[in-house]
Amino acid sequence: MKRKISARYHLFVFVFLVATPLSFILSGINTFLHFDGPDRILIWMQNWLISFIMVYPLALIFVPIARKLIIKIVHYE
Repeated sequence: MKRKISARYHLFVFVFLVATPLSFILSGINTFLHFDGPDRILIWMQNWLISFIMVYPLALIFVPIARKLIIKIVHYE
C-alpha cells in the first residue's frame, strides 16, 4: 500500500498545489513583460520565490473564506 498524506493536511497540500504553479506562471509573465536581457531567467526565479512566499500564506487564509462564501451563495440540488 502506498503511503499517503494525512487528511488533516488537506488544506496545506491543496494550497501548495495551487499556489506553486500559479505563482510560478504569474511571476514568469510579469518578469518577461518587464525585464529583458540575459538575466531574465534568474530574475524570474527570484521573483517566483518572493511570489510563492507571499501567495502561500495568503491562500491559506483566503481558501477557507472562499469555501464558506461558496457554501452560502451556491445552491446545491
